[in-house]
Amino acid sequence: MHGAGGKLLVVRSGIWIATVYMVKTGSEEKFRNATTEKLALQGDNSKLYFFKRKIRERNGSDYNEPLFLGYIFMETEIMERSSVETLKKVVGFIFFIRQR
Repeated sequence: MHGAGGKLLVVRSGIWIATVYMVKTGSEEKFRNATTEKLALQGDNSKLYFFKRKIRERNGSDYNEPLFLGYIFMETEIMERSSVETLKKVVGFIFFIRQR
């Protein structure tokens, strides 16, 4: 899925870049909040997404369930080296998803 010499999985659309990375399952929300805060302190306005889907139980109650367990999506205009290093230092980071 990823190799030492691979490139970061980057999707380009207009003026923004989306990067996907894997974090410890169950810590996605906490990781996203901590990372957003640290990047903001650096002046980086990247947006981080952790997708959930609404599940309705038979008793009528609803709850949100992660759509992609362990994956965080990042939207940014430019991927700075300092941002990459910040992401790697946040507790729960595992690796960037790389292209083949």
